[in-house]
Amino acid sequence: MSEAQEFNGGLDDLEFCPPPFFAKTIHGHKNAIQQFSQQLAQNTLHHAWLFAGDQGIGKASLAYHFAAKILSGNAAHLIENGAHPNLFIVQRGHSETGTIQANVPVETIRKLSHFLQSTASNDGWRVVIIDSIDMLNRNAINALLKSLEEPPEHVIFFIVCHNLGKLLPTIRSRVLIQKLAPLSDDECFYALTHICGHISEEQISYILEQVKGNVRQACILAQGQGAQIIAQIDTELTCKIWPQSHSFSLITQLADKANTRQWGLIKRNLLLILNNKLTANSNVSIEHLNAVSECYTRIETLYAECEEFNLDKQSVLFSVLEKARSVLS
Repeated sequence: MSEAQEFNGGLDDLEFCPPPFFAKTIHGHKNAIQQFSQQLAQNTLHHAWLFAGDQGIGKASLAYHFAAKILSGNAAHLIENGAHPNLFIVQRGHSETGTIQANVPVETIRKLSHFLQSTASNDGWRVVIIDSIDMLNRNAINALLKSLEEPPEHVIFFIVCHNLGKLLPTIRSRVLIQKLAPLSDDECFYALTHICGHISEEQISYILEQVKGNVRQACILAQGQGAQIIAQIDTELTCKIWPQSHSFSLITQLADKANTRQWGLIKRNLLLILNNKLTANSNVSIEHLNAVSECYTRIETLYAECEEFNLDKQSVLFSVLEKARSVLS
């Protein structure tokens, strides 16, 4: 890892899941793995790979897996300890209050420029992992574009992208896009049991039905009473008259439980409900799709503001549920 770089190892707030660099086995994504292996064997590696797909299907894990293959030797161990001199990670950091930052800091991009101008410690490859490009602001995107237009020798980029539709055409034209699909039920089952250990047959069947190949969502449901939270929130989103007396009781209950881990689980399960209800209707209009997209953004913003400004969680939950109901009614 380049000197003075803060290493978060695939920053996330799912503390019960191992970070991407710990992934010893990659589940799914066979086509991308096959193409990478062929290019590596033939010494024809594209200088910039972009992994596109839903958050939680293993894009970052695949990026770290490929990085370890390229850097070879004792790379996996060094990467796990944040100590590989030829690897640079572009990701969000922590704010002064300890919360996860909304975007990648400008200082990180400055450090990346310095890394790209240096030479590899062993005259081999240097690797840049961007997790994710969705978290880069316009200035950071422009700085990245310059590097992709004139890539330094023996530098390879692995870029994680959660929303390919928002990617600038100038970036698209300079990367090798790998559209990664959600995992099959079998792949998701093996990944989930590997991460979370033994799960009852009844619970795993329910989880797989809900998450549709998304390992991250599966881990969320397997931990912290995720399935129970879904059932409670789903009731509030579908009742004809809202709010009712039990609505305030539920909001109070969830807010009281809302430590760092549980607070994140509530948000993720709410977004999962919105996603499932949307995809269940094949005749949904463009206007409705836009409304749901705006709802997603608003919910993320409300949560970020709650954490940054230490807002009252009950008020935030009420606003979040009210916003979600507005697009589901």
